[in-house]
Amino acid sequence: MVDPDSNAGEPFVPSTGNFRGPSSLFADRQGVDDDPDARTTDYLVEWASRATDFAVDALDGERVTLFFDENEPLRDPTRYLAYARYDADGDGERETLYNRQTIEEGYARAYGSTHSRHDEFWAAERAAREAGLGVWTESDVSAASPYREQHAQQDGDGLVYDAPPLFGVDTDAGVALGGGLIVDESYERLEGFDVDTAGFANFAFLSTVIDALAGPDADGPVYIDGGHGQFGVDYALSSEDAAYYQRHLEGRGIGFEQLNDLTLDRLSEARALVVTTPVSALSDAELDAVRSFRDDGGAVVLLGTAAAPDDATDNLNAVADALDSDLRVGDVRVTDPVNNVADDPALVTTDEIDAVSLFGAVFDDGNGEIDFGEVSDVIAEYNADDGNVTFDDVVEIVRQYNATGDWPSL
Repeated sequence: MVDPDSNAGEPFVPSTGNFRGPSSLFADRQGVDDDPDARTTDYLVEWASRATDFAVDALDGERVTLFFDENEPLRDPTRYLAYARYDADGDGERETLYNRQTIEEGYARAYGSTHSRHDEFWAAERAAREAGLGVWTESDVSAASPYREQHAQQDGDGLVYDAPPLFGVDTDAGVALGGGLIVDESYERLEGFDVDTAGFANFAFLSTVIDALAGPDADGPVYIDGGHGQFGVDYALSSEDAAYYQRHLEGRGIGFEQLNDLTLDRLSEARALVVTTPVSALSDAELDAVRSFRDDGGAVVLLGTAAAPDDATDNLNAVADALDSDLRVGDVRVTDPVNNVADDPALVTTDEIDAVSLFGAVFDDGNGEIDFGEVSDVIAEYNADDGNVTFDDVVEIVRQYNATGDWPSL
């Protein structure tokens, strides 16, 4: 899009005041009021209307400068995503960035894509949330109820895979690596998936892995890397792709944020960093920051998939290598024709968790303190005596310990 006449100094930075006509930005258009299946609330509809009024008041009759983001390719020619600057104070200078202003005032949220201003916009959203502005007036994440805290989904007889494993934890390196995007919202029925997956324990499992790596004194949010092309590809996740997992974490009193610039200053605020397959490689400075974050006790979880291109998988494995871990995502795709979801052999289900201690944090109901190593030792003793301890047995053992403080007999 270029305009040799109406621009802000260069033809590729067009300016316009044409907000009227057949394609008016403010014309009536189909929205939640016209969609009987829209998942919204009267509260959100009301604030959507207020946001529209804010846009009309700010931009109607104004000339604006439009420009695009260097990190955001045009994926859909019918959907232009652009920044807009305008003269908000009447001094003749277009100095106000409308996109940021709407977030600062509480009329919008930061979008979790790879655009270069993401972290700046998220800081504005966080400030608006904390101040209770706009749509955040009645938002109280600390009061969120528990969401999907179930423990395990047992499906069929279960299989033990000799190689390759589905998930690995390197406690010495402070790293976990999974061969699948286990918190991808595309597997949610409300997002169009054919099967209701709400009964599976993916969310609780990942959170417990984080707890096991970060330790009981960990604080701060969980960050997900979004600055390396993860948005918009089917083999990686941005925060936009993990909204249901965000709801799970909020139910545990934990924030979930996307971070595009991996600096130690920002990482030090978090308890964990989740990195899904990066389209572009992390820089040496970013790898140093992640390593320092790990050294300071932060947990790092890497999620990959054999469906990713080799160069992207190499980028993910480079993070594991930088953290001195031998864990790697391979090029062999695990399938199971029996234990799977939606009759898709590639969507494997399992209840075969080798590291039983990973479930300690989920099972601890606050009535007792469980040492992960102690749980593993006790389960080993039960197996030595009986040789047939099931997952349900483990659940009952830990629950009884929580209630009584003593290890029960089966």
